[in-house]
Amino acid sequence: MYQKVNVGMFGLGTVGVGVINYLRQFYDSSKTGLEIHVSKICVRDPAKIRDVNVQRHLTKNPDDILEDPTINVVVEVMGGIEPAGPYIMRALSNGKHVVTANKSLLTHYDDSEMQQRAGELIRQGKWPKGYGGWHAFLAALSNKTNIAFEASVCGEIPVIEVVSAMPSRREIRALEGIINGTSNYLLTRMSQGIAYETALKEAQGKGFAESDPSLDVDGIDAAQKLAILSTLIFGNRIELPQIMCDSMKGITTQDVRYAQEFGYVIKPIAKAVRHEGNLLELRVAPTLLPKSDNLSFVNSERNAVSLYFKGRDEPLTLEGLGAGRMPTARSVVADIVRVVTSPHESRYWIYNLFTCSPQDYSGLMQMLVSPYYLRLDVDDKPGVLGNVGTIIGANGVNIEEVRQMQNEKKDGSIPMVLLVGPANELTIIKMIDELQNQSYVKEILKIRRKPK
Repeated sequence: MYQKVNVGMFGLGTVGVGVINYLRQFYDSSKTGLEIHVSKICVRDPAKIRDVNVQRHLTKNPDDILEDPTINVVVEVMGGIEPAGPYIMRALSNGKHVVTANKSLLTHYDDSEMQQRAGELIRQGKWPKGYGGWHAFLAALSNKTNIAFEASVCGEIPVIEVVSAMPSRREIRALEGIINGTSNYLLTRMSQGIAYETALKEAQGKGFAESDPSLDVDGIDAAQKLAILSTLIFGNRIELPQIMCDSMKGITTQDVRYAQEFGYVIKPIAKAVRHEGNLLELRVAPTLLPKSDNLSFVNSERNAVSLYFKGRDEPLTLEGLGAGRMPTARSVVADIVRVVTSPHESRYWIYNLFTCSPQDYSGLMQMLVSPYYLRLDVDDKPGVLGNVGTIIGANGVNIEEVRQMQNEKKDGSIPMVLLVGPANELTIIKMIDELQNQSYVKEILKIRRKPK
């Protein structure tokens, strides 16, 4: 006989349906020792026609799950802060394990004083203003329950499992990855000559992008994932304001082509590096990668995470689908098994990491340097190149390569593309401000660049 596990699930969208189908088609009790039953599913509209037969398990009353003593595990795949957050808190408080894919909640950070009525608001299905996502980990710690969240980061790639299994937090020196499939899809299609607007419509049609793609293209989605991974890897709680984000808005198919002419590929890169004094560099930005870089070959909606270890140059790279019904469902089901079979004490270290006070890295980003790609649309007249070079040189920045795209003159202006050497954030901002104040400069785009 296998141990019976009753699951209550909140949400029956793409991932929720995937979980049901995975359990029915692929799950193997003889391998895990658990007999998993989804006994109740809380949805907004039980009468809605769905492409999976679960009608007898549907309810619209969250108490049917949260107050049912026979339910062992709550799976939250509805997303958002409310009411998902309060449901998670109540589940943990009632002694139920939780599995969630909700990176927005887990990385939600304190932004004001916590209200004294927090408990009452949570019971009402509201998330108290100023309550950070770390309170979910505190609830797991306090109530001796487990919370697992592999599906919140990189879909089917078991990166949380891999880093959690490592017996040291001092071994990894850096993480670099493509952890947002939407941005990667857009840049891949743009490398094939497809305009950004057309690529975005394709991504929306395939379900890779939301109607408002800002979370993806502005780097927020990747920053949420990076905050979770960096916390686990480096042993300090990371909050979103500590991560610098550069948007991919403004990048054109011409920029992608120019980068290729210089021997680079533009990819949406999330990066975390441990520097001297245990200081962390944390950023999400479209980046020019050398064509030889291992991440330059990761295309379309695929994700990849490279872990760099002390004492070796070649990284350990994990690659797979970053989203999708069945890939994400596989991670959710694996987490159901994990929360039931893992002793609560074995996950103390995770809960402690996410509930400790975050360190202050303010000022560090301004000290760190990066080489850049610059594209300036300038007046097509004599002396402009020399003037641009003078301003860049006066700021102590070295020009490594420069090209004026003679075949792309338009309305009296010409693209000037430069690869400049390493400079810190403050220097680059000051230099670009000076260039933008010149009457002959129409537009400037800067993109970070990884040296060859």
